[in-house]
Amino acid sequence: MKKVFLLITVILFGLGLASCTKEDPAEAYLQTAYDSLNAIVSDPSNIKASFNVPTTLADGVTAEWTSSNPGVATVGAPSGGFSIITINRPAFGEANVKVTLTVELAIASELDAEEMLTKEWSIEITVIANEVEEITIETVADILAIDDEAYDGTYQVEIPDMTIIGRGQDAVFAFDGTGTIQIYGGLHETLEIGKVYTVSGTLQWYYGIWEIQDWTAVAQTSATAQFPEKEVITSVNDKIDELIANGDHEYTTVASGNFETIHATVTGKIYMIPGDTGNYNTYLVDTTFDAENPGIPGSDTAVGRGFMFYYNTFDLATVRLYNGLEVTIEVLIYTYRSNNKAFAVYYIGGPEGVEAANLSEQQKLDLDIAAISMPVGITEATTLDLPTEGANGTTIAWTSNSALINVETGAVTMPETDAVSVKLTAVYTQGTLPTVTKNYYITVGTPPTVTMAGHLELADGALAYTEVEIMWLASNGKSAVVADSTGFGYIYANFDMSTQVELGDFVGVSFTVDIYGGLYELTYVTFSEAEGEDPNIAHPEAVIWTAAEAEAFMLLEKWVPVYVTMTLTGYASGDYTNGILADFEPYIQTNGASSDLRDVQFTATGWVIGRSSSKITIIGDYVIVE
Repeated sequence: MKKVFLLITVILFGLGLASCTKEDPAEAYLQTAYDSLNAIVSDPSNIKASFNVPTTLADGVTAEWTSSNPGVATVGAPSGGFSIITINRPAFGEANVKVTLTVELAIASELDAEEMLTKEWSIEITVIANEVEEITIETVADILAIDDEAYDGTYQVEIPDMTIIGRGQDAVFAFDGTGTIQIYGGLHETLEIGKVYTVSGTLQWYYGIWEIQDWTAVAQTSATAQFPEKEVITSVNDKIDELIANGDHEYTTVASGNFETIHATVTGKIYMIPGDTGNYNTYLVDTTFDAENPGIPGSDTAVGRGFMFYYNTFDLATVRLYNGLEVTIEVLIYTYRSNNKAFAVYYIGGPEGVEAANLSEQQKLDLDIAAISMPVGITEATTLDLPTEGANGTTIAWTSNSALINVETGAVTMPETDAVSVKLTAVYTQGTLPTVTKNYYITVGTPPTVTMAGHLELADGALAYTEVEIMWLASNGKSAVVADSTGFGYIYANFDMSTQVELGDFVGVSFTVDIYGGLYELTYVTFSEAEGEDPNIAHPEAVIWTAAEAEAFMLLEKWVPVYVTMTLTGYASGDYTNGILADFEPYIQTNGASSDLRDVQFTATGWVIGRSSSKITIIGDYVIVE
């Protein structure tokens, strides 16, 4: 990802003249785009589902795709920087089909405005024939009726006219008039609430529901949106009793049935488990809920008496502001989580969709203050929302110590030179309570450049830029360990980074800091060409961990990935294999460990990338101790 400029100077001794030929910089951009395509298809010999390919790459390179067999692999029209390669698998019993996809890359020359530079790249893919007999799947109801596990992870479907009715941070829910289904992963943020799409993808069974993965979607602009009728639930206990009586908590296999998503408005209380800082600590419980005897998160014999909020629901922080209060909110009850022993929900009401009853003046004040958030950094002219009254009647008066932020209009002006720290002050007044003053510090202008050591000093939500080497890249491309000469960092992305970077690349990264359980994550990343010199960071030696090192790690206030090796005893945890570290109480989650490591000792060597009160997560190599 480096620009290459070549200056060839020819000394013409006889004439005493010199001439030089300059390589077109666009050639380097074209080559970078060409090289990036090597990671576009992770396993070209095993294609079972449609996928997206880029039509717009970095530095203005365009890509035009063609297929040698459009009947099997059809190239869709470009949209939003991508084209859909729609895969039509051969029927059950037929032979696999090889198809060549070809792309012509193009970019305008920087030396000749009328010249286009081009380069052709191609890849042969093998489209795998259906592994099960063909069945008629035309609606969501058809999917929900499948009771044969042979279709799990293998069968491709296309459902027309699906309206997006709700979303989380990892999935959307779509309704076609016959039922609701989860569309998981991928570019889900491109699917808009209330819009209609035809969705193609692969069926996947997960925690009692059918969902669609590895999907593509085509907008149906002339179709009419349709929504399921919302159920009104005034007693959480009664609804849970109804679901249990129907056996809706017993869908443990495909043959046992499929949970059908319930779109509902629910009145209940928000309850957060005291002392629990994990992902699954927030519940919507009955208005008569007894906090002294909560029954959460449940047991094998008693289902948790509340709806558990899935941690990737949007606006979970807003919901948690109402801890202990009676609320009415809109949710999707989408499955029974057998590992948590509770029915799970996505909240879909938005940042202002929680209706609370019987609030005191103090609660109204606290909620209105908590509802106001300001960006840590602003890099281009924009307008801030500076409300003068909160949703619960609190009046808000704004002042600023800089003309860069106009408190009357919210307009933000960029500084002419370096970034400026602006103090925005809000004075909150609610009824007879004393006023509360809160300051918001916002960096206006280009974000600072930091090292990996320096990023640990940034605030949660801060914007920054760094230049790092990719040390490890997850197989799904959504997380990575990076390094510079000062230390390590962890990237968590909402897209497949392997389409833009590769292991060992030295790149520029613009990012937002997200502090999660003490882990400093680089999120909302964008990559660019690094301006500095590649430091060629050596892979670290593994640090030997015993219980002492693991316990010290659990106490760290700030942490980044660390490369370790430890000796574990494997055990089965459902379908997964985890490990026990001697004299250490939390378990070691060994992502990707095989079942033959159960009930034996093995070494785990890799990056520690996760931590909670009950576990440490490592991903790497696992070898049986002889």
